[in-house]
Amino acid sequence: MVRVTIIIPTKDRHKDIENCLNALMINKVKLIHEVIIIDDNSKKPLTVDLERFNFNIKLIRNESSLGAAACRNNASKYVKSEIIAFLDDDALPPPNWVEVIVNELNPLRGAITGRVIRFDKGVVSKSRQERYGSTSRL
Repeated sequence: MVRVTIIIPTKDRHKDIENCLNALMINKVKLIHEVIIIDDNSKKPLTVDLERFNFNIKLIRNESSLGAAACRNNASKYVKSEIIAFLDDDALPPPNWVEVIVNELNPLRGAITGRVIRFDKGVVSKSRQERYGSTSRL
């Protein structure tokens, strides 16, 4: 069975990461090899109740802030599964997120992205959403 490693960089968003992990719990957790969370030197170190979740969690803490991209790259060194999925700490993946990843990746489609849904009315959120406003298909 193909399984997914999910990488989530985070910094000072303890409640967001909890919500993200809760959303992952309603996915097919048997398809999740592990979740690697990179705490990018939060003011208060991130703690996660590992017993609460039905998947393996590896928590790594940076001693200095490196940024989300560097966190993703560093976490990739620990991946042992065939598929890597990246989530932002404030993302709430839908219940079929992991299953779609496993089913849709193939030798001709080596990467996919999900729909980005704007969750607030701020200017920054609106400008980010504009990047995803046009859709293109293979």
